[in-house]
Amino acid sequence: MNQKGFAPIIIILGIVFTVIGIGGYFLLSNKNFVKYSPTNEISPTPTVAIQSSSDVICPANAVVTFGYDTTYLTPAPQDPNQVCKFSITVDNVSDLVQEINQASKYPNLKIFNIQGPSGGEKTVFMPPEIWQLKNLQSLNIAYVEFKNSTLPAEISNVSNLKRLSVYGSNISSIPPQISQLTQLTYLDFGANNITVLPPEIGSLKNLATLNLFHNELNSLPDSIGNLQNLKKLVLSNNSFSIFPEVLTKLNGLEELNMNQNHLASVSLQIGNMNHLKKLSLNNWPNHASAACGGAVCQTDLKQDMENGNKILTFPDSIAQMSSLLELDLSNVSTPVEVINHLKQILPKTTIKFDPPGSYSNYPK
Repeated sequence: MNQKGFAPIIIILGIVFTVIGIGGYFLLSNKNFVKYSPTNEISPTPTVAIQSSSDVICPANAVVTFGYDTTYLTPAPQDPNQVCKFSITVDNVSDLVQEINQASKYPNLKIFNIQGPSGGEKTVFMPPEIWQLKNLQSLNIAYVEFKNSTLPAEISNVSNLKRLSVYGSNISSIPPQISQLTQLTYLDFGANNITVLPPEIGSLKNLATLNLFHNELNSLPDSIGNLQNLKKLVLSNNSFSIFPEVLTKLNGLEELNMNQNHLASVSLQIGNMNHLKKLSLNNWPNHASAACGGAVCQTDLKQDMENGNKILTFPDSIAQMSSLLELDLSNVSTPVEVINHLKQILPKTTIKFDPPGSYSNYPK
């Protein structure tokens, strides 16, 4: 073979060795990366349950890591003192115990996100070891259940918590010891089976957000009126037939959501809520339907209207709500003449409602 015949071979070999060299350098330079083997998601907690921990912030140089069953490449926590946030997804108790024990090795851990199986095929119960993590500031739990459907009294051990979310965990009661979590600013018990709130919840005077979406509440303790720092309260998808009078004592409340309850009226004292910016009383379905091409079906709209809030009148004291920017009455059978009156006495408020015949815009 002449010299010209060797030229293409030499060029090809040169490219191959260059690629190998670059790949080798990448692997060596990334030797601090290890392949963990507990989540199948980078963000293990569902958006609806676990929002950003804006009130709990990790330092810029802190390590955010994931459990040891993940298939993702994650920086190895060479210095346990630097680990600030730990997120896991588990489907059995033994793995959960193992991960909690791992979390206990991080003395500066602030944020712990735990997600169990959400499909209902398995049930994972929270082991008592979780309450040993006394330095946590944010604990976000989704689809992990508790023995006897009760949040244990040991919750008081994690008294440094600023944020607590227990979502879809089948709990029916909250212990009085919740009062020990006096640093809480965010509390979420959404999608559970809670029927009664303990009076001690009124001790959480730093609370800014309280989410009780989709439970079985029909009343609130008078102590709720002590939560003068509360800005947002979500009571949608519960069983309220009477507007809780105690809500009119929450002078700092800016957003109240009572969608899809069984209200026939609101309090005559609602005008006292003059800091409220958004009042939502709608009966809008929480889901779209595949049968209607991913849209909301007329049948769902009608069913939710029949079973939900039926507010036919509003007291004139509502005119005193000078800060109210939005009143949502979507899919509520409020008469048109009442809507028109509300527009007159609340000229600065956007009122959401469904004009007659609007159902025709939705598939059957």
